[in-house]
Amino acid sequence: MKKILLVLLIITLTGCSPHETSVTNPNGNSKTYKFFKQKNYNHNQYTLILTNDSQKITIIKKDKQIYYELSSNKVKQIIIEKEGKKYTLNNDNKTYTIEDIVNYDDFAKGYLPESLNSLKNKKYKKATIFNFLSKYVYEKYTYSEGETIYYFKRNKLVKIENKTPLTKNKVKVINLSTKVDKSKFNVPKEYQEIIY
Repeated sequence: MKKILLVLLIITLTGCSPHETSVTNPNGNSKTYKFFKQKNYNHNQYTLILTNDSQKITIIKKDKQIYYELSSNKVKQIIIEKEGKKYTLNNDNKTYTIEDIVNYDDFAKGYLPESLNSLKNKKYKKATIFNFLSKYVYEKYTYSEGETIYYFKRNKLVKIENKTPLTKNKVKVINLSTKVDKSKFNVPKEYQEIIY
């Protein structure tokens, strides 16, 4: 009897393979859609802050201006894209380089939906999982490039997992907002341009 209770306790604490249910006619009822709608999400203007085991990721977008920051301990990488140019900033020596943009980078691809309209009626799979006595619901969306899984604790989006044939990333969601700090799209005055 003790062995059975121990096995049940281990399964409860560590979780087991969830049973997924397919939702083929969502009509705006998914937790994911409701979350992004409540945030007034707009793919053309947002601030997204994520973390993983070793890095903090900040992505700010307003129309065709993009700010991307990847920071960990003492290392900080910053990229600004605007007006057909890509500015890569070196935080250590306060310098930057400029190059022409062929295609704008979508740093939030795989984390954020393309639009609320496309998300509203998109088919998905859902499941409930338990991890160390915490209950999560996830919703999995499949795209041509891979899949995105949104993890919710109650109605709060807490993690996003993005899987492609070549990569797998799981991040914690710190903040998603439509507020944008426009000053981030400008190279700081103390930075000097390096010309090759």
